[in-house]
Amino acid sequence: MKKIILTAVLFAITSLASVQAQNIPQRANNENKNWENNLNLTDAQKQQMKALREDGQKQMKAIKNDNTLTQEQKREKMIAFQKEQRSKRQALLTPNKKQKPNRLQNKVKPEARI
Repeated sequence: MKKIILTAVLFAITSLASVQAQNIPQRANNENKNWENNLNLTDAQKQQMKALREDGQKQMKAIKNDNTLTQEQKREKMIAFQKEQRSKRQALLTPNKKQKPNRLQNKVKPEARI
């Protein structure tokens, strides 16, 4: 009887974890759209942000798959790359729009921030 219950619990946990993992990319995509809508970006700015995001994803994947780097080197390289990407995104925004992401981020619940 204990084995049956244990098996059922393990199955439920595994199923729940796979459902959670499937929702992560979709949630990230929705967050990107929310930022774009809240910033009222022009079509040109949206295209530039999209190109920047796609290029960034390719470069981050390349860093992750680079077997010549140690984990620490990958981490440092990713942090530096993220800072570079952030500055490129900021360069695309007008001064007024540069302040808006900070205000939006401050509205996010502290426990939701990572």
